[in-house]
Amino acid sequence: MSKVRGSPQIYGSSTSENTTMISTEELHKLRMQNSDFLKKSKDAEEFIEEKENEINVLEKQLKNLLEETTSKIAALNSQVNSLTSDLNSEKSSSEILSRKLQTCEEELKAERDKSLGGPLNETALFNAETKVEQVQAQMIAMKEECSELVNHNHELLENIHKLESTLEEKNSEIESLRNQNSQLRMDLNASKEEVMVLTGEMHAIKADPKMASQGNSLFGEVIDGREKQEKEMLLLHQEKQKLKIALDNTLKLLHEQTKQENIPFDKNALTGPTLAAFKIARDELTRCQREKTY
Repeated sequence: MSKVRGSPQIYGSSTSENTTMISTEELHKLRMQNSDFLKKSKDAEEFIEEKENEINVLEKQLKNLLEETTSKIAALNSQVNSLTSDLNSEKSSSEILSRKLQTCEEELKAERDKSLGGPLNETALFNAETKVEQVQAQMIAMKEECSELVNHNHELLENIHKLESTLEEKNSEIESLRNQNSQLRMDLNASKEEVMVLTGEMHAIKADPKMASQGNSLFGEVIDGREKQEKEMLLLHQEKQKLKIALDNTLKLLHEQTKQENIPFDKNALTGPTLAAFKIARDELTRCQREKTY
């Protein structure tokens, strides 16, 4: 006859009452562990909700940043277009000044040539030299202005690139947080489904009419249903093992996320659902390492 793993009973040397007592104790343990898991699931869910709230805050910040950045980029693009237009205008003016300088230099040369073959016209020569100097000064100023426009235009383009990179980084961060939280919730829901199955099995055993009390005994003697109860307890034990694995996976994911966010495992530095979730993860993982069988 099969036995429930972890039960010390030996049929043939124990009474049917003791058999019922042991099975009931197993059931009581499972019920207590079920209650404990529900509490831990609630703490884990609160932790996940807290992270979801953080994500919502980040998304609002991102939305505001997106609107602000989009407005800045539009303004910068407008400035770039204006500067490009000014730069083109400056280049056109520079070409005009170059032609004007050439004309003035030709006039100056003509005045100097005249002075070689006849009386010197100092006024005409002075005026020609002055025009050349003025045009040269204008061309120098225009080149400096063009250089400033080019540099400013380059700075604006760099600012636009930085703003676009910032938006992309924020989007990536939020998407990563959203994926992590989604995985945590999926694992938690899977664990909840397991515990619901376990709860249903325990309720079914509790409602078994064959487990009625007899005389002064705490529990009645089970004759025909003993093998059935053993199978049911074995099934519950197997379900409990599956549940433990699912819970461990969920808590390990919570542990990994806190490591990624550089949150210290200092109970004095944590509060609220986050502290509860971390205590749960720490205690549960330590307990599971000590236990070999249930």
